[in-house]
Amino acid sequence: MLTIKIILPNGSQIVEETCKVYYDHGEKGEGIDDNVLYIEPKSTAQTRIREGEIYVMNENGKTIANYYLGERIPA
Repeated sequence: MLTIKIILPNGSQIVEETCKVYYDHGEKGEGIDDNVLYIEPKSTAQTRIREGEIYVMNENGKTIANYYLGERIPA
C-alpha cells in the first residue's frame, strides 16, 4: 500500500491511502500539462492532480517519488 501527500498551491494538504500512482507527462504541444493520477483502495475511480507538490510514500513512510506540477509553491 502507498500513501500520497498533496500540497496544493493555496497551502491545503491532502493525505490519502492509495494503491496506484501514475505520472502523465502530458502533451506540451497540445496544451496538456503534466498530471498525476492515483487510485484509492477498493475504488476504480481515478483522481487527477494538475498542480501542487505531490509526495508518494511506501508502507514504511519512505518517500519513493515526488512531483512538482504547475507553479512552484513559495517557501
